[in-house]
Amino acid sequence: MESLENIDHFFKGQPTVAEKEKFEQRILSDPAFAADVSFYIATMNAAKEQSDTIKKEDFRKLEKGSAQTGAAVVLMRFRLVAVAAAVVIAISLVVYFYMKPADTVQLADQYISQNLQVLPVKMSGQTDSIEKGIRLYNDAKTESSLKYFQDMLERAPGSETALKYAGIAALQSGQYDLALQYFTRLENISGLYANPGKFYKALTLLKRNLRGDNKLSRELLQEVVRQDLEGKETAEKWLKKI
Repeated sequence: MESLENIDHFFKGQPTVAEKEKFEQRILSDPAFAADVSFYIATMNAAKEQSDTIKKEDFRKLEKGSAQTGAAVVLMRFRLVAVAAAVVIAISLVVYFYMKPADTVQLADQYISQNLQVLPVKMSGQTDSIEKGIRLYNDAKTESSLKYFQDMLERAPGSETALKYAGIAALQSGQYDLALQYFTRLENISGLYANPGKFYKALTLLKRNLRGDNKLSRELLQEVVRQDLEGKETAEKWLKKI
């Protein structure tokens, strides 16, 4: 059996992101380990019903693998419970590690409210320009703004500026899959001095909040920091929270 002290240390400590991922992956790939985790949880839950003295002694006997009759009976009982609960515990931990905590959506909403609610406009005086699309966006005509930038991309598919604002307009209108497509295209443009594609893609994943989005967003934010891309400062703050 996996050392109960190690499992106990994980649940009572403050594991890093890497440690959480390693722990979760082992549960998925190692049924025996999943059973050991279930056994630990079952043991701790049952121990709450006992007095402090009995609880400590039973835990010590189980940890030492005591062959005494009483401990053997308790061990057998807990083992049966553990086997039955292993799948449930594994699924619960997968949900815990892969489903985004509720406050990550709040992080995304806060950033959008503070930085993307109103976009800066340059007074260029051109009738067919990026600024026209931004004005539509700032006037809360998000769908019209998105259509405007999409038309621009029809004429210039590689325009990083049009991709950026099309993605932002799609994000603001709740079309997260479409926003991800635009930000992915932006992300893949090489040679840009400051490419915000990865950061905006991570932001969209935080906002979309589907299973697995938190993990993908964290990986992108780590790349933003490592590659010193646009959004690095915010990415560093978010990585401490998600």
